Amino acid sequence: PGCSAEDLFVSEGRLSGAGFEGIARSENSDAVFSVYKKGGTEITVDYWKNTGDMLVLVDEPAAGTPLAASAVQAVTVPKLIDPGQEYDGALKGMCYILQASDGSFVIIDSGDDDPVFVERIY
Repeated sequence: PGCSAEDLFVSEGRLSGAGFEGIARSENSDAVFSVYKKGGTEITVDYWKNTGDMLVLVDEPAAGTPLAASAVQAVTVPKLIDPGQEYDGALKGMCYILQASDGSFVIIDSGDDDPVFVERIY
């Protein structure tokens, strides 16, 4: 927060000076968006003119060798459960449970915190 357009240009100049190549840049009345790349590293610089906010994202290649697609095997068959959004005539929010065949699960938006609804999810 609190960056100026000059700060943006200094940052971009430092990236260029460090051997990063500017591969994309767009600007509108509200913001400037730039992307720089060097080797496998990509840096995105977003600057919002109105607020002076600047966001810098660094995307580096993952360490090690990625798994080959042939080495990945499915170990579960997921099932989607909707315990219901309403009971006793009252809307209690959405809730979905993604359950794997190994018994593990993920709750997506647990809905209302009413103890009756929580027990229903359980």
